[in-house]
Amino acid sequence: MSEEQEVILVSEYVADYEQLARIIFSPSMVLGEVVAPSAFNLVRLKSGTDEDYVSVNRMDYWEPSYENCRKYRPRIEGDRIAGYAKLTAGDVRQSSIEDITTEVTAYPSKSNPFHAGISYTAGSELIKGHCESPEFLMVTSMLASQSIFVPFEYQSS
Repeated sequence: MSEEQEVILVSEYVADYEQLARIIFSPSMVLGEVVAPSAFNLVRLKSGTDEDYVSVNRMDYWEPSYENCRKYRPRIEGDRIAGYAKLTAGDVRQSSIEDITTEVTAYPSKSNPFHAGISYTAGSELIKGHCESPEFLMVTSMLASQSIFVPFEYQSS
């Protein structure tokens, strides 16, 4: 390990106080300067697999910028990377409503040790893929309203 490399110990538990960043693409996930509820939807991926969590990054360990997020690709053709939605893990957990429970779990990988996911359960069943239940849509609306949209500063490349 070189002297320039720094070892960062990442907790397996995502604490309530932790700031999360959801990468936002425009126009599908943002309405002007406001995060849209669609930013927190689950989708069927191009591979045919239903998502079972919404990807976020743990800001206590990693600060999003245009440069370090430009590798992310939009799900919807015509979208472009716009910024990120910032909220806390505690806000996510308190967004449970009716029969829908929300949770934040660490999902580290070798390429992104700061990765986490927001998952939703209905009763005891994990919600996967597209969901249009009124309770689920209320939860995604709450998450959007609790989020702060932080637009990226763009550099020409």
